[in-house]
Amino acid sequence: MIRLSVRLATIAAGLALATTAAAAQLPTVKQVQDRYIEALGGRKAIENQGSRHILAIVEVAAQGISAPIEIWAAPPNRFYTATNIPGLGEITSGYDGETAWSINPAVGPTIMDGRALDQLRQQTDLLGVLHPEKYVASSSVTQELTWEGKTCYELKIKTTWGEEYTEYYDKATGLLHGTARSQESPMGALQATTLNTDYKAHGGVLSPSLVTIKVMGIEQVVRTESVELGPVPDSIFALPAAIKALKKTP
Repeated sequence: MIRLSVRLATIAAGLALATTAAAAQLPTVKQVQDRYIEALGGRKAIENQGSRHILAIVEVAAQGISAPIEIWAAPPNRFYTATNIPGLGEITSGYDGETAWSINPAVGPTIMDGRALDQLRQQTDLLGVLHPEKYVASSSVTQELTWEGKTCYELKIKTTWGEEYTEYYDKATGLLHGTARSQESPMGALQATTLNTDYKAHGGVLSPSLVTIKVMGIEQVVRTESVELGPVPDSIFALPAAIKALKKTP
């Protein structure tokens, strides 16, 4: 019995050493982030990103929805989107660098604030990958695992506004394979999983041309059809009259 106990203790010690060694083999957060920057096209290419006009299709198979989306974006994070959903009408949203807003036939015009605004600023910042400290208070590489069909490094992120979420980086390519995050919306916080695939280069920088979003058991697919690089008029990002009126309301 004494020998068995010693043997078990030896095995346990060996497992502990093996676990420690495996943990030590994980890359650091900086190594994952640096590799991601290089995989996208490099720091210089990202810094030189210009404005763009994107045409895409959003599909929600479960509801029989297929609709075109137009997206205009300008560094660092100005954007405007417009789509027309059959049976619902036109949905628009935008950010001029100060005010983030949306107009949805179901809820009317709204101005984003709080965590929703914090998330939007981070998620639309074309240069944010170069300066994670703007949005991230702390992060750690927690494990290597299989996630959505890829071997990934899992990063746990805590933002400067106290939110926690998870990112998954493809071990083979270094690219961001997806995220699991509680996304703010007009209906409140919704747990969302975002999967990025089919990366393609535009202006020397890779971006996913197929984004699959799973929310409340419903899968949405956004498929990029074309990307036109070049200046975008400032007027594109001007606040709509309904949003200007809302800002003046006490």
